[in-house]
Formats: sequence, structure tokens, C-alpha cells
Amino acid sequence: MQPKDLILEIFRETDFLIEMQGAENTAAQLLESQQKSIAAINKACSALLNGQDFEPHVEKFLRRQMEVDVYEEFEIWGKFSPPPQFIDNKDSD
Repeated sequence: MQPKDLILEIFRETDFLIEMQGAENTAAQLLESQQKSIAAINKACSALLNGQDFEPHVEKFLRRQMEVDVYEEFEIWGKFSPPPQFIDNKDSD
């Protein structure tokens, strides 16, 4: 990952955090998630400035973690389609 990629990831993450402020989560959950993500952004920037690898910190961004969770759900439920027991076809009567 190049420094430009890090800047793009930080932009995406901060935009995501701003959008999450309107979500229906409890205030405590949202604040804790935001604090963890802000800490990860801080550590990634510090690592870049110190010439260290910053990718492990980028992986801790809240948006990245949520994407991984969604992909895992897709894998569990069979890629993007629901299992047959959830499909209600009213025309087959």
C-alpha cells in the first residue's frame, strides 16, 4: 500500500464515521466504535511518518472490519441470495 492509498483509506474512513453519526446505534456503541477507529487512524499516520508498515492499523478501521463481516455473512448465506427457506413465493399456490 502506498501513502496515497493510506490517504484515500483515511478519507473513506472519516466519511464513513460521519455518516454513522445518523445511524440508529446506541450512543455508547457509536462512541466506542468511533474512538477505536480514530485510534487506528492515528496509529496508521504515526507509522507512515516513522517509516513503518501502516497496513496492520488500516485493517483495524471500522469500515474495513464491517466489510469483512459482511463478506463473511455473504459466504455463510450463499453469496448474495437468501437460502430457499426464506423465499416466499405466493404465486406457486
